[in-house]
Amino acid sequence: MSTRVSILQGVTEHHFHIVPSEIGRITLPPEREAIFNHLARIEHSKFPEFVSDILRLVEKHTDVQITDGPGDETQDVLSTNPDGKRRLTQCKHTIDLKQHCGADELDAVFVACHRKNCSEGVLVTNSDLTPQAKRYVTDREFSRLAEPMGAAVVEMDYWNSTRIWERIATNSAILSKWFGGMGQAHGLRRFWFYLVIHGMPDGKTNAIRYEDVRAGLVDAAQPNDGSSAQFTLNSEVSFAIEEWFARDLDLGVNFIAPQIEHPLVNVPLAAFKLHVTVSDSVGQYKPGAYRDLIVKFIGDRALPQLPGIGWWHLIATTPKAFVFLQDVLEPKVVSVSEAESFVRVTGYPVSVERQWVFPGGRDFERLAQEGEDDLCWRHVPSNTTITLFLNQRAHPIAAYEHTVRQTALVKRMEDYVFRAVEKTSVEEFERIRRVIRDPRWVMMSATDRTLFWAFPPSINATEIEALDELLLSQGI
Repeated sequence: MSTRVSILQGVTEHHFHIVPSEIGRITLPPEREAIFNHLARIEHSKFPEFVSDILRLVEKHTDVQITDGPGDETQDVLSTNPDGKRRLTQCKHTIDLKQHCGADELDAVFVACHRKNCSEGVLVTNSDLTPQAKRYVTDREFSRLAEPMGAAVVEMDYWNSTRIWERIATNSAILSKWFGGMGQAHGLRRFWFYLVIHGMPDGKTNAIRYEDVRAGLVDAAQPNDGSSAQFTLNSEVSFAIEEWFARDLDLGVNFIAPQIEHPLVNVPLAAFKLHVTVSDSVGQYKPGAYRDLIVKFIGDRALPQLPGIGWWHLIATTPKAFVFLQDVLEPKVVSVSEAESFVRVTGYPVSVERQWVFPGGRDFERLAQEGEDDLCWRHVPSNTTITLFLNQRAHPIAAYEHTVRQTALVKRMEDYVFRAVEKTSVEEFERIRRVIRDPRWVMMSATDRTLFWAFPPSINATEIEALDELLLSQGI
């Protein structure tokens, strides 16, 4: 008895990356992060005014007023909804994406509603609430506790960044007032990129820990309030850094890791994700320039000296940003510069890798123009020309794809008929290429200038004879 087994699907490799499980490290979808980036641009003191505009223009509330009082009461907004009920809205603004409001903030809103005789209470934050706090609202926990005691029932609700955006996405008045229409080029004040750091020459990505980088930056940059991982570099730019990972295919450079350290391709690499904020006081700017400034700052101050002949290699990926286009509700991710690689050699500051590898030197002059592939210098005192040839092996995935194409081509040509001409000149090659126009025919050239062409057996013999006569008439 024989059994036939059909394999419908096969899995060759699985890669797992352990992400800390704390609520603050939950990964946000791109849309929510984009919305937060835009809402974070509103100043803390202006956030209640922004919420008041939503209540008036979108929710159609009347008698909207921002209260004045101690503590959080300066962030309270009192209003009357279209049904005539009084509402207290408390505003919580943050620049930290991971800072979520908890049940304590909801308790404060609930107490304030009783004190100010409001039947509705809403907690508004440009970030989000913890899962527990959301359950208190969706389960009507506050109403269920008040009813048995005969106390006044207060309906509680919350607006996070997503709910705020749902209310203002189609309101041109609010978008124009607070975000310049959401589609203006000058509104791009936040972008992010990934930084992969290798200890060389062994290529280890775990040679530097996140805690060590952060500790090194605390001594050199001014930490922002609320998070030790956010730093103000100068009056123009600030950045936040977090531990993350990046795929080697997404680095934007032709990265081939040492086989001992990374025996497989497309493996997640240890990386840092940096969120950059550029001040509104800065006019037009180049995101790549600020990216390079931050990378050099981190490399010079947070990377220790490696033992022996070791050095640091840093890859900064393409800076990316979310943009909102006019009449398009979903944010789009765009690249705003190119990827770049850096090195830090013992005793020297961080430098762009290609500038470090190819220094001109005071006795040398570059012969090839910038942007050309030839790397040629002339040593002026001796009039010696030096040409540098680089041989870099292909990326494993690119090599595999090339092999698949070559194998398929060889398989297709097993039954082809081949013709060849030895020692062909460039002119002869071009003449034959112009004559052979049928896409079923294949042309190949060897390093010894032998030219091959092949055709499938299905080609009509008359076509072959006509081609042969044409080539003979041209002396081939």
